Amino acid sequence: MAPSEFDEKKSLAELLDEARRELAACKAIGQELVRKRQESWEELAGREAVLAMQEDRKLAERYLEHPNRDYRLAALEILRDHWKTGRQSAATWERLLDTDEDVVVRGAAATALGSLFESTNDRRIGRLLARIVEDASQPEGLRTSAYLALRELVEGWEVATQYMLTLPIGAGLPDDLDWSLVSRFSDAAPANNPRE
Repeated sequence: MAPSEFDEKKSLAELLDEARRELAACKAIGQELVRKRQESWEELAGREAVLAMQEDRKLAERYLEHPNRDYRLAALEILRDHWKTGRQSAATWERLLDTDEDVVVRGAAATALGSLFESTNDRRIGRLLARIVEDASQPEGLRTSAYLALRELVEGWEVATQYMLTLPIGAGLPDDLDWSLVSRFSDAAPANNPRE
């Protein structure tokens, strides 16, 4: 039975017990996701460095300059997900997207920007992401990350994630890439775009 269906034969107590079991299952999934995320960070930068970054935000920010890309990637994710730095990190994510030497870190920065400006249609961030998607000299993985971030910027996390899940693992730019979406934010798009 779907959760929204009502079974007249169940008592209120039975329904409450069922809801409690479903809530406990959801909490367990959330706890497992947190555990997996922590393991992922520790695989990247080691337990000691991760715990230190989780204790000291300024230290996490300094790790964004670490010579090893795995430490930079862990720092970006810790700042985004643990410290929840929000819009104050926009300039940092833009700098990493533009200047980091590693394509994986740049892709993570694009994704962070898409999440940060989810469903806002932010013209400046959209233009930044569209330029990368349009630039055939950029690595395909980075262009794909920028495209998915652009979709999140416009359509929101849920729609962008549903779309991403339809893509084959390790796929490059999607065959059904929506160039009209990209062109809305390209340099050639009119400045008075109603979706600004």
